[in-house]
Amino acid sequence: MTFAKDDLVTEIIERVDIVEVISEHVVLGKRGKDYWGRCPFHAENTPSFSVSAEKKLFYCFGCQAGGNVITFLKLKENLSFGEAVNRLAERAGIERRSQEHPARQRQRSERERFFKLNELAARFFAQNLINDPDAEKARRYLEQRGVNETSIKGFNLGYAPRSWDKTLNYLVRQGYMPPELERYGLVSSRSGGGGYYDRFRGRLMFPIKNYSDQVVGFGARSLDGEDPKYLNSPESKFFEKGSHLYGLGAARRSIGTADQVVVVEGYLDALSAHQFGVTNVVATMGTALTNAQLQLLLRYAAEVVLAFDNDEAGRNAAVRSASLIRGSGGRVKIASLAGCKDPDEYLQKNGGEAFQRVLAGASDYLIFRLQTLLARGEHQSSSGKLQVIDEFWNDYQSSESELERQSAIQYLSQALQVPELTIRKEFQQRQRRRKIDAKLDNNTNIVHTKNGKLVAWELAERQLLRMMLRDKKVYRQVLDEYGIEVFISPGMRAILEAYAEVISDGDDGKAVDPAWLAETIEDDVVRQTYLKLHMEGETIPLEKEAQRQKALADFLRTLVAEKHRSRIEQIDHELIEAIRAGEQEKSRELMSEKKALEAERKSWGRGEKRL
Repeated sequence: MTFAKDDLVTEIIERVDIVEVISEHVVLGKRGKDYWGRCPFHAENTPSFSVSAEKKLFYCFGCQAGGNVITFLKLKENLSFGEAVNRLAERAGIERRSQEHPARQRQRSERERFFKLNELAARFFAQNLINDPDAEKARRYLEQRGVNETSIKGFNLGYAPRSWDKTLNYLVRQGYMPPELERYGLVSSRSGGGGYYDRFRGRLMFPIKNYSDQVVGFGARSLDGEDPKYLNSPESKFFEKGSHLYGLGAARRSIGTADQVVVVEGYLDALSAHQFGVTNVVATMGTALTNAQLQLLLRYAAEVVLAFDNDEAGRNAAVRSASLIRGSGGRVKIASLAGCKDPDEYLQKNGGEAFQRVLAGASDYLIFRLQTLLARGEHQSSSGKLQVIDEFWNDYQSSESELERQSAIQYLSQALQVPELTIRKEFQQRQRRRKIDAKLDNNTNIVHTKNGKLVAWELAERQLLRMMLRDKKVYRQVLDEYGIEVFISPGMRAILEAYAEVISDGDDGKAVDPAWLAETIEDDVVRQTYLKLHMEGETIPLEKEAQRQKALADFLRTLVAEKHRSRIEQIDHELIEAIRAGEQEKSRELMSEKKALEAERKSWGRGEKRL
């Protein structure tokens, strides 16, 4: 997607101070020209989050999140593009609607209408819970479950009438058409096209809200044994169940204060925790933790405590979720609810303070994983012990904490009645096998780095592209002489192609604003490469024409040499095959091509060939 130069996006990027906005969320310290802090989008101890006032960009070298001020607000506040633009436009005193692209205006209007519809439905259900005689069963159920009036109002609980069309008729009177209500999951169409009926009937309603406390959907609990037990809003253009966490709006402040979030599985688990004063709790709404939910969690807290149901399904879900969290760089612990099936039951029996103690005593992941493996009771024999060690090995290796590893070995040693030294030797054997496997894998993969550092041609490629993006004369000079094929990496070529779409013909002035261009690149991988390219630092001499030309020649010479080297290596392989097959003509052609490439390579090496 591209934008005109007078677009609202450009004005926001130019007028809003990105450092000022990000400083409201991240503690930044100046280092050279840029600002650095700990990334708000993943857990880290060493600052790898960089903000450039000059380029109007941010980038995390740890999790690769990056972009301009609009991108930051979208990610940090869980907003849509239009919502972020609205907020920043208002902040900068820019008139929003008159400058908005018609397509974006339509999308924003539709989204606002969606939120208004769900808010109206939530109020309707809430009033029914209080006033509808038919809701007596729902009120009695909440009383039996220990849910008080404060929680009912605080979480906007409601009741969907048993009638087939009461909700439909109410929302139609508010100006919504039945097809629109069906699209957003509040009514269903009758088979054969005979009209519409309410999707939710005779159920206790749990409004699902986003980070900004806007209602995006509903969870509806059956009160008379009707299947399914929970009926949720269908996914739509503006609602994806796996991208939201129940109770996040109510919990986010406490999560930030504690730097810890507690995750439970059900609506009532989260609601009960808040009612008993444990307010940094959210729920996955009965589903497995998704990547989208995880990224949402790690924006607000470095540590996640899982308090899932105390059954086999809950323990298995905790293992899967914990592995996901650890793989994304977060810290995770698992709480044990001894004697109770879920957090709600534990809270009702023991109270908030006891639940807080359970959370404080939550197990590290490695210990919990061992407890899960040992609970099977198969570790009495030698083969059973080796099976436990085998299954635990990957978890052990994934830990970066030596303290956590040592605690796990001690626990395992006691449980298996095997000396710690023996367990360490078993682990060492598996580590040696992994290194051998890694060497074998490397034989089938192209590696472009040495000791984790970029090789010469990669550095040259990045520097050359920086020069081209900063100066349109350099951009045209290189493309006219060598074309886009001079670049070896597909990612670098993709960035140039995105740049070519927005550059103005005949304009040799200042190059496109990097923060503005970042908004036009739709491919996530290409955009990350582009942002990293801009935020890695500048080492290019551009002050004098002679310096610029020398730098260009050096970078191009390195790239051409690498392309020649790669092609000559390929020719050598093709020559062997041609000679073996007796293909004399092809052999002569390959030899001729190789000779020409070697001659050109030498001329570049001597500096005879320059721009």
